[in-house]
Amino acid sequence: MDIYREFIHLARLAASGRQGDIRTLLRRAARSADKERPDFQDQLKSLLQRLPESEGQQPYRRVPPDSKTSPQPEMDSLLLEDSAAVAEPTWGPNLKGELDEIIAERAKIDDLRAAGVHPTRSVLFVGPPGVGKTMAARWLAKNTNRKLYTVDLASIMSSYLGRSGANLQKILSAAANDTNVLFIDEFDSVAKRRGDESDIGESKRLVNVLLQSLDNWPESGLLLGATNHPELLDRAIWRRFDRVLEFPMPTRDEIVMFTSSKLKLSGFKPSNEMSGIIAVGLEGRSFADVENWLNEAIRSSIVRDTPLDTILAKKVACLFTSQPVSERAKVATTLTMLGISQRAAASLLDLSRDTIRKYAKTGRE
Repeated sequence: MDIYREFIHLARLAASGRQGDIRTLLRRAARSADKERPDFQDQLKSLLQRLPESEGQQPYRRVPPDSKTSPQPEMDSLLLEDSAAVAEPTWGPNLKGELDEIIAERAKIDDLRAAGVHPTRSVLFVGPPGVGKTMAARWLAKNTNRKLYTVDLASIMSSYLGRSGANLQKILSAAANDTNVLFIDEFDSVAKRRGDESDIGESKRLVNVLLQSLDNWPESGLLLGATNHPELLDRAIWRRFDRVLEFPMPTRDEIVMFTSSKLKLSGFKPSNEMSGIIAVGLEGRSFADVENWLNEAIRSSIVRDTPLDTILAKKVACLFTSQPVSERAKVATTLTMLGISQRAAASLLDLSRDTIRKYAKTGRE
């Protein structure tokens, strides 16, 4: 049993108030602990006996698929997103080329059919959090003039054990339309390897539903999956996707482009030097981290009625406080070139003005 995944599962159930589902999850945990931790099992059973039923809530039970009293599928797990206002993203040339090709295929469907191949119907996005997977889904929807739907698979998995596969099937059938792009984030939450020790059968059914949907997705539609943990995916899932796209952490040059674009969209005119020094300080971070950092600076500038360059200079200095003197002197020199006084740059980076002057002179030579 993956205790961390189960903990997240439990937290989601608690947040939504589904006490019946919580009891079921705890019973499953008790069964799993039978051999390894009998003491844990006894404690859980004792707690379950004392756990009160919610007012008006019946004990959890499996509902047969054809039952007239069975709950409606959780169609609120299928969400329509607004992709109209998506800005032009920053990606490396290889990734951008593949995404552009997916869009271009839509204008060549007849030619592709004549050649005996279908256009890309399904794509798996792989990469760490914050590198642009969700942005790519919105961008593809916008540039193919299609509606974008997202699915919260975690909520489907936690609802009505025994019904989850049927609910997912109905949701996917509703979204399988030529005019739609369907984006499934956290794909590994249900498409994990079958045979997992904590599997009680439901995840196997969900994987099978996903496999069938991938095989039968309409050729002019688009199904997108995203995962931060590709190692957890069932091997059969990999084979069903038409394309697998890797989303790496952004390079320094990509952070420069992203920073310049973001600040321009916010009404500011950043210099190349400022964008460059920000990229050096934030190298190794995701696009989401960079955006959060920039948003903090923009908010501070507006709230404090202070020029953005001044706020950025202070935040940049904080990125380099632990760097060697030579690196800090290089940053200080760049800041003075951007209009920050030598005194202010020296104070921000804990340097003497003599050090800055010496480095500036050496740099010119």
